[in-house]
Amino acid sequence: MGAVLTIAACGCIGFSKAAAYKKAESQLQQLILALEFMERELSFRMPPLPELCELTAGQVTGAVSRVFYRLARTLEGQAVPDAGQCLELSMDSQKLTEPVLRDLRLLGRCLGRFHLQGQLSGLAGVKEMAGRDLAGLLSHRDEHIRSCRTLALCAGAALVILLI
Repeated sequence: MGAVLTIAACGCIGFSKAAAYKKAESQLQQLILALEFMERELSFRMPPLPELCELTAGQVTGAVSRVFYRLARTLEGQAVPDAGQCLELSMDSQKLTEPVLRDLRLLGRCLGRFHLQGQLSGLAGVKEMAGRDLAGLLSHRDEHIRSCRTLALCAGAALVILLI
């Protein structure tokens, strides 16, 4: 019974690592969708920043949507005067992966600071970074997920063999 539980525990670790990898992909995809939507809205309608963030939150799902919704609320309440600091506050309680955190921090540096063309170019730059991050994850997706699962199960089996 102990051997089965040991293998199962190690397997859970491997499968959770694989799930985290998929979560990073999903969050990056949602961030890219959000940035594309923001570019289109700024190009055609130029809504105020709180409204833009709220509209963006409605276009994406998951943690990225919650970040933009909280950002809209933080900007409306003017908790801090800088949009980048508001974005930092909005990201605090969300479970975001490292590439998404890095890209959102980069977005915070250009959001609401420049004229329209500067903001559009900042959005394009962040979208390009997120696209590169996503391409890197997708290029090694199958191997990484399979490796995590296989190594975890093998480690569990090896541990069982050592303990018996």
